[in-house]
Amino acid sequence: MSPLSSPSPHPLAYLGSQWLGAIGIFAAACFSNIAVGLAAFLWSQKTCNTKAASELEKPLPSA
Repeated sequence: MSPLSSPSPHPLAYLGSQWLGAIGIFAAACFSNIAVGLAAFLWSQKTCNTKAASELEKPLPSA
């Protein structure tokens, strides 16, 4: 079996291709990119806010 005849290894792309044909593959890729980008943005905001809060809780060095 050649790699080109096997179904897509990505379930969302496979479902998109079943529903909408070739356009569904690109729609699935678009949706995946947006979802991962949003998740990364939310994670980075949470991480940065946690680090900023911990920096505020540190005592100031005495002179």
